[in-house]
Amino acid sequence: MIISYKHNFIFIHNRKTAGSSIKVFLSPYLGDNDIMLGSRDECYLKGIHPNTQFKKDIFYPKSILNSLGGLIKRPDYLFRPAGLLNILSQSQKKKYGIGSHSTIEEIKKFDSKIFEEAFKFCFVRNPYERAVSDYLYRGLTNKITFRTYLEGVDSGKFRFKSWPMYTIKDEIVMDYVGKFENLREEMKKICKIIDIPLPNELPKMKRQNKYDYRKFYKEEYEINLLKKICEPEIEYFNYKF
Repeated sequence: MIISYKHNFIFIHNRKTAGSSIKVFLSPYLGDNDIMLGSRDECYLKGIHPNTQFKKDIFYPKSILNSLGGLIKRPDYLFRPAGLLNILSQSQKKKYGIGSHSTIEEIKKFDSKIFEEAFKFCFVRNPYERAVSDYLYRGLTNKITFRTYLEGVDSGKFRFKSWPMYTIKDEIVMDYVGKFENLREEMKKICKIIDIPLPNELPKMKRQNKYDYRKFYKEEYEINLLKKICEPEIEYFNYKF
């Protein structure tokens, strides 16, 4: 999630839609008072240093306590800059009470003024493919079946749904919802609006797996279950299996 007061935009980070890459790309352009939650360790790997607001946030009392707890669990991170930034990034969220994958409704409650005035954008992805990407990202292939994973999503065990992240009372409140399937062209349009130059190539922060997502759906039951889970998004954006 990013709230940029400097460029007057809000970015909602939907899961498995290149959100980390987008945050790493936008990070160097953030102002001193802009808020970005998550991806600080990934920014470090690209040579991008935290802004002033992050440095302030990590000295918030709850943030300090959380950081100490994290270092007790992983003392080796004290000597690994990316690991330390990961702990500090997690601790930063304690100040705001929201996370990297904050919903637009949470941001509205946090700062109603920026919600009303800023350009709000996010990305969506074919849920049938996104579910497979999330399943692989979590490293579940040798632990549970894809069917069990989907049932876990349905029961709320795994956080996966995007629709509630960019809607309020089932209505989309974003100014722009781009499609992951057309990421670069969508980012061109967004960058013109927020007045940030787009590089020739966006950073790729997650491992790129090559697969046919359809092969993971062994039964009609699994297709129908995912359709039920993501029905509003599938219908609104006309996604097909």
